[in-house]
Amino acid sequence: MELNKIFKDGLWSTEINVRDFVSHNITPYYGDASFLEGPTERTKAVWNRCLEALAEERANNGVRSLDNVTVSTITSHKAGYIDKENELIVGLQTDELLKRAIKPFGGINVVSKACHENGVEVDDRVKDIFTHYRKTHNDGVFDELFLSYNHYVNRITSHVRVQKMMPVSEDSMTDDQPAVSEESADKTRISPEFEFEPSANDIVSVIVSQYAESLVYGAILDAKTSEHSSSANAMSSASDNADEIISDLELQYNRARQAAITTEITEITGGMTAQE
Repeated sequence: MELNKIFKDGLWSTEINVRDFVSHNITPYYGDASFLEGPTERTKAVWNRCLEALAEERANNGVRSLDNVTVSTITSHKAGYIDKENELIVGLQTDELLKRAIKPFGGINVVSKACHENGVEVDDRVKDIFTHYRKTHNDGVFDELFLSYNHYVNRITSHVRVQKMMPVSEDSMTDDQPAVSEESADKTRISPEFEFEPSANDIVSVIVSQYAESLVYGAILDAKTSEHSSSANAMSSASDNADEIISDLELQYNRARQAAITTEITEITGGMTAQE
């Protein structure tokens, strides 16, 4: 083999053995990092500019600059630079370092509040467009909200589950509960009186928000569990398939080796017989 002229022979030359190949042909490095080149003056200049901008952002309560006029999209801003004279690789989301952009597609009220808290008001034209011409969730344009995710059942099974999040109803808050007949429900129904402090609206507004967050968080955990379970099953199957392939290759190798030995013995025996 041509590779044998480059690599040192070992057990790996006659069988599939990665560990033996690595131990014979790879030399670990135990030295320090002194052979590495340090940052160039150009890189230091760009990094120092970033440190200065971060310090300015912290001094300004987390917002160094805010664009209250341009709605953020992929092509909304021109090319931005940290230090144009010294940069080789560029890529800013806006046209200025650490400049925040507004995204009112999810709701102009949230954007307006965030800008106001940082001493900036949303541009009147943007506010007018997203109040009268563009639909957002502030307009209540969604009748229902459903959450779809992979529900973990067991190690080998998961099902797609679609769960209703909004509006909240008694049916959406029950999970596979046994049905109760109207007659028994009338007998067991209790109508207690509640006193709310603070008001019922204040309590419900908090509970509904926490309920929605718990649904989303639970769905994420459920989906991640299903994903990890599927990955584990896939890796286990891959390992089993690899072991099977190795076993088949070893069997083929042993058969070929045995056939070669048998051929040599037959030829030697035949030669000896011919000489006699």
